This record gives sequence, structure tokens and C-alpha cells, in this order.
Amino acid sequence: MIIALLCLFAVGATAVAAAAAAGGCLCLMVLGVLAVVVLVTARGVLRRYRQWRGKRSPLLAQSDGRAGMSMPRAIHDAGAVVVVGGDFARSPRMQYHAVSLAQHFRWIGCVGLDFGNKVAESLRNVDSIPPSVGEPKVVYALQSAPVVPHCMRRNWILSTAYRIGAFVISFAGALTSELHRQRRSGPAGANSQTACVTHVLVQSPPAAPFLHLVLAVAFFENFFYRFLWQHGLRGREWPPLVVVVDVHNYGFTLLAIDKRPAWIVSVYHLLERWAVRRCDAMLTVSHVMKDALVSSPEGIKQRRAASAAMTSLDPRCGFSLSPRSRVTVLHDAAPDFYAPCERSILFKDVLAAERELRAPPWYHMNGRDAAGGCQEARDAPPLVIVSSTSWTADDDYSLVVQALTIVQSAIVAAKDSPTPLRRVWLIVTGKGVTRSVFEQQVEAARFDPQLIHVSTAYLQSFNNYARVLGAADVGLCVHRSSSGLDLPMKCVDMLGCGIPVIALDYPALAELIHSESGWTFTDAASLAPILVNLLQCRPVVMADSASAQNELTTKRHYVRSHRQQWTSNWERSAAPVLGCGKE
Repeated sequence: MIIALLCLFAVGATAVAAAAAAGGCLCLMVLGVLAVVVLVTARGVLRRYRQWRGKRSPLLAQSDGRAGMSMPRAIHDAGAVVVVGGDFARSPRMQYHAVSLAQHFRWIGCVGLDFGNKVAESLRNVDSIPPSVGEPKVVYALQSAPVVPHCMRRNWILSTAYRIGAFVISFAGALTSELHRQRRSGPAGANSQTACVTHVLVQSPPAAPFLHLVLAVAFFENFFYRFLWQHGLRGREWPPLVVVVDVHNYGFTLLAIDKRPAWIVSVYHLLERWAVRRCDAMLTVSHVMKDALVSSPEGIKQRRAASAAMTSLDPRCGFSLSPRSRVTVLHDAAPDFYAPCERSILFKDVLAAERELRAPPWYHMNGRDAAGGCQEARDAPPLVIVSSTSWTADDDYSLVVQALTIVQSAIVAAKDSPTPLRRVWLIVTGKGVTRSVFEQQVEAARFDPQLIHVSTAYLQSFNNYARVLGAADVGLCVHRSSSGLDLPMKCVDMLGCGIPVIALDYPALAELIHSESGWTFTDAASLAPILVNLLQCRPVVMADSASAQNELTTKRHYVRSHRQQWTSNWERSAAPVLGCGKE
């Protein structure tokens, strides 16, 4: 095929040169004929290219309604690349993807940004996964964030345009390097053609410009190298590069909640919709998001009219994807190292390792347990609440401060009663721009340090983060979804550690939190009674206290007996999409 195209080009160039020497009219006629020939040839080449993709890729064949061959397990044979258009170390779901992909693929490339944070310990330990291939299984191509010049920092449009340009240049080089580095690292011999990247998994948001860049690189890789060069000239059967996007949320809704100009939100929506529709397959975090992706804007409007709970849903969330089988729901689930934890471990190990996290001065541990560690004082144990956040605009912690103000008044009012309320220790973990705002609000509230203690910290270690969650009594999530369709991974982590969750309510949350696994609230006024109910002491006199204690115990027991694990969820839902299904 390549030889035929080269011959056609040579003949055409010769004909044009001869016609130009003979006269202008003849030259135009020859050019017109050549244009028709080129268009017909290109159409035939593209048709054969689509047939090649459908034949060689079982995923694409099945998505087009054709019967495709089953994808063999890819260990030792192929590589995969995981792309994050942000801080890779703060994208736990994509890191868990990489760990799971390492169980099946020979190589895993990680492309993203590096802000100096640490990746999960489970990803750092991937190289120990058998069988050993003598080389690292995970190759990092993390780029430093570009520094915007001072003259552009005051203008959001100019600074964003500069970042996009810098991102495109650095990411294009990193992604291309990963695709070809893994090919060169393949085993020598007759089977070396199978040692290539077959799947690229991209996180969205952000969709633009990263998803567009991946699609462009995948097209050039597939069409010019794997189809024309390898398949046409060398006769090798390289599989197509499959692009799978993991849709966590809608990027244009995040821009809207960040109060960006309306025209920028509209342009981003068009770019995001165009790119997502052209991916080979999609993963989503919830069923309602899948329904929105495959629906049209008119369908979203009909759903809003039929259900009062969907009135806040933006009709632009309908991407009109087809066919429906291309979208697969992969619910978030905590990895194996998320588990219930004894509170003595929190005091003995975590507080010693995480200097930023401090316990209340009145919260002490006394005595010794069987393992030689300290035991919690049982006279009046406080209610330990843990919350995690990225400190973005969709997490409004001002309502937590308002609720704690109401709770403090309730504690003071019940101080001299036969059933006084417990103290509160609130631990908020995370890193972001609005953390200082929350700390200022806590300071302005002037909580009594003997009744309510608020700790903020960023835990670099995923294992220590899991221990803090597992040692708490209850989790708190104030994630306010910008689209109303995503699910907070913070709640998933808490449920994985066996603690019930108090979560801010929105339509999609019912897939994760229900009456048996936690509580939902809508504002500070509805959050405060839940906390006060949980602060009641152990049942001695009052029946209400007994019901509160039993409610917390019952929910904790339910959560611990219904814990889901990431590995089983991933193998069941994502593995077939990413070419890791069994034969």
C-alpha cells in the first residue's frame, strides 16, 4: 500500500511538471484529475484503515456491533499508558488503575504533572509483582508544572493559554516517548512486534487539551505507523492503539462553578464533548453519569421535567453517545490497604510520622493493650470525625463551621445534665487553595478548645491516610458535585475503612450512601442535629442516648460487612474494556 501511494505521487508529480511546461489550462486539468484520484484513493485507504481497526481491535469491533475476537491476557506481551492532566500523585483512582493494569501488562507508563507529592505505596511496590521481567514495570514521565511569566499572571485567559501551550509541548513529547520507549524495550526475536502499547487510559476532567492531544497522537500512531508503515510495508500485525477515557465529572461544570466567563464555559463544553465522543471506550463513576452521557440534551430536559431531584442537571451534560455498550460504569472502591484500624495505632504510629497532625491536648491514651500499645481512655471518649478534601470550590466547609457552632451550644447546654454530650475532634485532611480560608473561619468561630478541636493536615502517605480514616468514628463529606452526577471518592475511602459517612446530599449520591451506610444533609441546619445525636454518651439513663449509640454501631457493622474492594470491581468492570479479559 505504501509503495502504491509513493508510485502514485511520483507519477502525479511528473504529470504536473509536464503539463506545466505545455500550458496553464492543461496543468489545471491534470491537477483536477489528480485531485479526484487522490480523494478516491484516500477514501479507500481510510475505509481499509477502519476495517483494519475493527478487525484487529476486539473492543472496537464489539462497539460497532460486530463480533470480535476475545482479547487475550496481555502480560509479557504489551504495554499501557495512564495519562493524568494534573498532579498524578493526587489522582488516586488513576494510580489504582495503574496498579491493576500492572497485573496484566508488561509495561505501564505514567504521564502527568509532578507537584512534589508522593504516589501511593501500592504503586511504588508494583515492581515486585511477578513474574519479574528484569526491568521496571512502571515508567514515570511526570512533567513539572510550567511557570507563568509575571506579565501574564493577572490575566486568567493569558495565563491559561500559556499553560495550555506549555502542557501540549511537554505532554506530546512525554506521551510519544512512552509509546516508543516501550516498543524499544520489547523482547528481541520474532515476537518483538507484540511488545507495543495497546491501550492509553486518560482521566477526564480535564479533557482539554490533554484528551485532544492523546487522540491526535493515537491517530498518527495508528494511521501512519501501525497501519501504513507496519501493516502496509513490513507486513507486521500491530494492534491499534485504543484510547479509553475515564470520565470522573464534566470539566465545563467545574469552570462554571469557578465563575469563569460563560463563553469560555461554552467553548470548553464543545471541546470536551467532541473529544469524549471520539474515544474508543469510556469508563464512568456512576450509573446516572452513564445515562447522561448517552442521553441527548433534549433527553436531559425531559428528565428534569419528570423528576424534581434532577432540576439542577445541566442539559449540556447530554453527550448523545452511541452505542450504549461503549460506556461502562466502574464504581470507585477502596484498595485492600483501606481497612478498620485501632485508634492506638493512630497515636502510636501515625501521629509520630505525620508531624502536621496534632491530637487535642485533652485527648489522652492510658493503659496498655495486649500488643503493648496504649489504650483509649474509656471514661468519656470523644467523637472522632474525619473528613478529606482537595480544598476546591466544590467543597464548602463554611457550613461545617456553622454546624459546629450549633453543636458547641448543644454541648454547653447539656454539660450539667445526667447525659452530657461528648467532645468533638474533627480531622480534615487534604491540600488546596481554600484550606487557609477554612482555618481562618475556624479561628474566627472561637470554639472552646476543651469541647471542639479541629485539626487540618495533608498526609503524604496513603497508608497513614487510610489509618486515620480507619481509626475514626464517622466520616464527613461536604463534596458539592458541580454536575450532580459524580460520586465523591472521599466517601469511598471512608466506607472502605469501615466507617459510616455523613455526606452532603445530591442526586447521584444514592448510589453510594443510603440509610444503612450513613446520613445525608443539605445544609448546616440539617448537619448539626446528626452530629448532636452522635455526641450523646453511652446509654445510662436516657433511651434516646441508647438509640443514638445503637444507630452508629449498627451502621458501622453494616459498612464493615458490605465493604467492596477495588480489585474485584476493576476485574469485573474495567478489565474487559482495557483488554485484560480472559479468553
